[in-house]
Amino acid sequence: MLNDSPLVRAETRAKVLAAVETVGYEPNLAARALAVGGSRAVGILLTTHLTHGMSATFTALVGALKDHNRPFVLDTAVENDEESLRAALARLRGYSVQATILLAQRVEAVAIASQQGHGNKLISVIAGHPDSPSSPIVAIDQALGARLATEHLIEQGYRDLLHVPGDLEWQDASERLSSYINVCHEAGIQPSWVPTNSWGAEAGAAVAEELIAGHLPDAVLAGNDDIAIGMCHTFLAHGLKIPDDIGIVGFDDIPQARWMTPSLTTVVQDFEALGHQAVEAAESLIAGQAPRSCQISPTLAVRDSSLRR
Repeated sequence: MLNDSPLVRAETRAKVLAAVETVGYEPNLAARALAVGGSRAVGILLTTHLTHGMSATFTALVGALKDHNRPFVLDTAVENDEESLRAALARLRGYSVQATILLAQRVEAVAIASQQGHGNKLISVIAGHPDSPSSPIVAIDQALGARLATEHLIEQGYRDLLHVPGDLEWQDASERLSSYINVCHEAGIQPSWVPTNSWGAEAGAAVAEELIAGHLPDAVLAGNDDIAIGMCHTFLAHGLKIPDDIGIVGFDDIPQARWMTPSLTTVVQDFEALGHQAVEAAESLIAGQAPRSCQISPTLAVRDSSLRR
């Protein structure tokens, strides 16, 4: 009788995978792909956490694919792990997907995917617009969003500004910071920023505590709404008034932003349009056309947290 214990099955699987890797074989999973629509399938490769923006984009992607009567194959990878990306892309090739939509936050993931033979049928959804993309990029203009927010604060009369970016390894954080610095220089204002390496409310609260104990700026451009919420909570808990003592602007327009007290001024990103544009670009690739990179313009929702009276 064969020994079919979990340990033996795991060892057998490991040996098979090792053999596959040795010969460089990529399994053809087309038979399985038939179960999800065969060659009409589009691959979605998720390489980042499902933040508010990425969740909304993914939901829009799935809805748009459904509208086009296209099934999809979903895979995941760690975007700063080249082997993880290579393996996920190989699996998608095995399913014979007609195009792959990559959801990423780091430009390195786009470069790796393009190098793996996906450059001719790859659509990358990543913040901003990386330099010299090797495949079409669908994005929201992060530099414009930061410009709108910073110019608004300056127009309201704030001069001592602070930017609290999120994780600067993410493309959107670095583009927002660069744009903020440029706008400050254009206005003759000395830019200041405090990196957090995080997108959470806890990081915002920690920075707010440091500011209260040291120098309090006139206004803050937070890297996202979560950071802004953490800062607002801490400022209010210490008796500060927003925007009388300090103005705050966030980024993303999460559902809670308009219901805060005071309501949060924030950059609005149209993630639904982002998902739909990515699918349209994939359809163009499948039809043999060459889609151009596309940037969607954000807007600014001006609310009480930044309005000086």
